[in-house]
Amino acid sequence: MTTPLTLHPVALDSPGLAACCSAIAATADSTPFGPADARLELSAGTPRFYVMELQQRSAAAVEKITQHRQVTQCLASADGKPFWIALASPLEDGATIAAARVQLVRVNPGEAIALHRCTWHAGPYFLEPTARFFNLELSDTNITDHHTRPLDRPLRLDLR
Repeated sequence: MTTPLTLHPVALDSPGLAACCSAIAATADSTPFGPADARLELSAGTPRFYVMELQQRSAAAVEKITQHRQVTQCLASADGKPFWIALASPLEDGATIAAARVQLVRVNPGEAIALHRCTWHAGPYFLEPTARFFNLELSDTNITDHHTRPLDRPLRLDLR
């Protein structure tokens, strides 16, 4: 078995993430739309905003990564807890995705993440047995737009 590559988290606002996602931070209610806002792509179907409940997933050996080609996806903790998500550039397009090109992102309470269309992702990961997330995607994203590839090497995620 191949030894997993350990990923350590980077902050959501790290400059190296611009190809994968946008950070969504709190702003005053009267702030007009501008360059700091996430650009959403939801025109390929019916948008769905819901509270998604997940069971804890193992961060010890992540072997697959997924992308959505038709939509952006936004996630935020509904529990006010940090979470982690592994991301790779939408430009990665081989039969396997290079584990060395994946970054682990920590999303803190009060932050949200907008994944760009085609961004490869695994997660969210969290420390509690279950967690709830605000999720914005299309109503059929996980049925018609769920493309998964193996990683060329397993990942071990450092959730701290």
